[in-house]
Amino acid sequence: MFRRFHELWSRAGTYFFIGEGIADYLGELLHMHGLVWGFPYRRDPFNAPEITRFTLPNRILGITEANRGYDAMWQAFLLGKPFLDLPFGTLRFQRIYQDHPDVFFRGRFLDKLGLSYTSTALRPALHINDANDKLMLIVWNDGDPDSTHRMTINLARYPLLVHKDLSVIDVETGSAVPFTHEEDKLHLRVSLQSGRIGTICITAQ
Repeated sequence: MFRRFHELWSRAGTYFFIGEGIADYLGELLHMHGLVWGFPYRRDPFNAPEITRFTLPNRILGITEANRGYDAMWQAFLLGKPFLDLPFGTLRFQRIYQDHPDVFFRGRFLDKLGLSYTSTALRPALHINDANDKLMLIVWNDGDPDSTHRMTINLARYPLLVHKDLSVIDVETGSAVPFTHEEDKLHLRVSLQSGRIGTICITAQ
């Protein structure tokens, strides 16, 4: 049946099949397993939690039981979603939410807009506040044994930050993150061991 769908819908132009539970049986016929966002990324190369982030309401995200453990809670934080279970293990993220409501309550999720990096094991995401003058970079090292990572943000996409003196701070430790500023490019050296997640705040001084 799905093969017939592909044949018919392809005549109409571009289309995507995105599925959840049926992916167990029809996975090879789907373009993205967009709703199975709770599983660790590396288990399924077709997993697309960003699709869930952009299309479905908050209440199904960040639930421990529904999303198979703390990997899912980290994905919820990476994508800037609330934690409905409020488990003890997410207190660190809840504090960041509370300290930066302009980013996580009133700001925008930017995914990887303007961000470049080399390691395929890094799971980063950018968020910006409602005034468009504060960037938050969340990075999850999901298996890279190297603990030092070079990342670049194209600030041309963020006019209130480009060509400004910048402050780049690790949100949880308060320590400065090494960086160089080259015209409209911000080059970061991020220290993050495998299995860890970190948050970096970028503002104009």
